[in-house]
Amino acid sequence: MKKRVFIFDSDPDTAMTMAFGLESEGHEVLTNIEQVDGQIYRAQLDTTKVIRKMLNWDPLPDVIIIECLDVDSERFMEILTSAGVHITTLAMSHRYPNTKIERLMSEYGVFCMPKPLNVGRLVDYVHQLSMANH
Repeated sequence: MKKRVFIFDSDPDTAMTMAFGLESEGHEVLTNIEQVDGQIYRAQLDTTKVIRKMLNWDPLPDVIIIECLDVDSERFMEILTSAGVHITTLAMSHRYPNTKIERLMSEYGVFCMPKPLNVGRLVDYVHQLSMANH
């Protein structure tokens, strides 16, 4: 079943790799990556701008994938929760486990997956998460 996935990552290459893998499986993907001057890609890391971009995507995503260390994932989850937005979220980190991920899991019910990225495993995980919540 096709899902809508929002990706928030500090590394454009990682975000685009995840997006490509998910799109190749039929999922619809939106990222925080912006194209500058037609060719250069950069990550938008302003949490408020990223949330605004995601909330303007209609309908909202089924799953959020968020990098845990180089983006303000705790602030991101705090803003969403206080706005009453509850979306299944997968946090990823190359330092796993760590206290930030443990807080995200305990306070916001976030699921976790270690990096380095395995796109096939990520696609399977998105399927499992979205099926568990529908």
